[in-house]
Amino acid sequence: MAQLAIDLSSAIILRQANRGNTPDPVHLAVAAEIGGADAVCLHIREKRDLVTDRDVNLLRQTLTIPLFLRAAPTLQMTGLALEVKPELVTLVAEKPQSLLIGGGIDLLVHRDAVAEVVTVLQASGLPVCLSVAPDPEQVKIAHRLNATAIEIYTGDFAQATSAARGRLAGAIAETVSYAAKLKLGIHVGGALDIPAIKRLIVHAKIDWFNVGHSVVARALLTGMAAAVKDFQHLIPRVPTAL
Repeated sequence: MAQLAIDLSSAIILRQANRGNTPDPVHLAVAAEIGGADAVCLHIREKRDLVTDRDVNLLRQTLTIPLFLRAAPTLQMTGLALEVKPELVTLVAEKPQSLLIGGGIDLLVHRDAVAEVVTVLQASGLPVCLSVAPDPEQVKIAHRLNATAIEIYTGDFAQATSAARGRLAGAIAETVSYAAKLKLGIHVGGALDIPAIKRLIVHAKIDWFNVGHSVVARALLTGMAAAVKDFQHLIPRVPTAL
């Protein structure tokens, strides 16, 4: 069944707000691992204004679970990924004016640029996941680009009103089904919280739930290990492929 990846981007943004050293993402990552996280994610922006080399190096030395790297599909970030050698690279749509990710990559528009990055990463033995909208057409292109997996962007679904949620849930279900037929790894991520995961866990084909802000927010009240356990209890414990 599914596994749980913890994205520490929100904690790193919090550190940047005070321009200090806390909260330390390495400490949080270790606590997340203790709490049962199956992987830790870092979103490294092209501006390199949040995640430091020190963060990456210490996490590589400390973690015994996989490190996933999230980055824009550019040659600069490709070079960084080749240096870091994470267990998975997820290519995401990055908005320079925003600290957060604003949706999946439109592969209809950016196919050529993404194809170049995927080819370089795959040639170096790095599995590549593409963040896309819940749309089978996007999944079809991801498959043709030889992606290892897709990450279905769930931000709109997680934040939707009850009136729109049914339509978005249907789009996600259709996309999961199509990706499974193509034998792609299936991740979901974007504003996921406990209610959203409870609605999505019915899709047995989902391999990874990528959770960030909501688990960091919960950790402010309970501590990181306890917060991860709260999310991990929702997900059946059967290892899956990337």
